[in-house]
Amino acid sequence: MKAFLDRFDSRAQIALLALLALYFLVWPVWRAQFPMEIAQNEGWNAYHADAAMGGGALYPSPDTLVVNNYPPLSFYALGLLGRVFGDPLYVGRVLSLLATLGLGALIGKVVLQLGGGRAAAAIAGLWFVATMARSYNRFVGMNDPQLAGQFVMVAALAWFLARDRAGKSAEPAILLMVAAGFWKHNIIAIPATVLLWLLISRRIPGESAHAPSVPDHARDQRHRTVAMDSSRARDLGDLGLGGAQNLRGALHRAPYRYRLRGLPRAMDGRSDPR
Repeated sequence: MKAFLDRFDSRAQIALLALLALYFLVWPVWRAQFPMEIAQNEGWNAYHADAAMGGGALYPSPDTLVVNNYPPLSFYALGLLGRVFGDPLYVGRVLSLLATLGLGALIGKVVLQLGGGRAAAAIAGLWFVATMARSYNRFVGMNDPQLAGQFVMVAALAWFLARDRAGKSAEPAILLMVAAGFWKHNIIAIPATVLLWLLISRRIPGESAHAPSVPDHARDQRHRTVAMDSSRARDLGDLGLGGAQNLRGALHRAPYRYRLRGLPRAMDGRSDPR
């Protein structure tokens, strides 16, 4: 038994998880071909897709018996695709299936972008697909804009992380997040996290135009002060992190935007970081 477990390495575990994901997807894929209602809002979404293409009212007046609280983008996209491929009901189901697989791939990509390994990325993506297909199959393969909207939003997140790493502006990725919000209105965790990220890193667009500038001599004085304080801390010995050398290593492992440029060099014994 121990020899079997030793041979059951990461690749074997990923393969098993992939097989489980494929097995759980059999039911949503097979079910999508039948003209039966999977959930009560399938016909509602197909009706509004037809209305968007036929000039009908997407948002009726309050005195009617039809209420629509969904944003319009998914209805126009579904209606246009329905004109090309046929019934919007089945087009929406295929979009949901493709979005589930696409989300698994994007989740793996985001894990890699955040520093995870390939095994972690594969497990994260396959775990999502398997869990959705098994426990939330009401949404997988159903004509509903939720999963397609999530796909657009996570694609925007991956784009934002790529641009952030390259030092490029975040505006294009944020605009794609806005488009995802016009597809489905309840996907708020990702854009809220991105805005908080930008706020913490002090890179909110337009902030630099209003933020007070720091003169070069004041910035140099601040770096010298940090270096002197760290030199004193080195002489004191234990800093609660195992000493000055451990603090230096922790700073080098920290995200680049939170490092103090003068402090790691000060740990080498130079009092002036310049």
